[in-house]
Amino acid sequence: MTAGGSAARTAVALWRVTGDADEVLPVLIEAWTSAPAGRPETAACLVEMGPAAAPALPLIRRELASPRRHRNDDSTGNVRYDVASDEALLRDCRRLVAALDG
Repeated sequence: MTAGGSAARTAVALWRVTGDADEVLPVLIEAWTSAPAGRPETAACLVEMGPAAAPALPLIRRELASPRRHRNDDSTGNVRYDVASDEALLRDCRRLVAALDG
């Protein structure tokens, strides 16, 4: 996994231990772009954060609007595509939008 993915995993763990959204959220937002394969775990963490995750809402909305999925890296031959994790990602994105818009 990329450095962004490692940073996201560390940020998720830090969130679960400290609950410090101010420290974690910038890392998760950066990792969203730099490590797309980690988006399901990042989205799950954002759902846990609740209202503190509001600054990530533009990323979440773009994810829901995108026809291209997070595990499709344009490689030829072996297209990395994990339907279960993608469905979890979309479910968590929808939950987050509903919670923050509601």
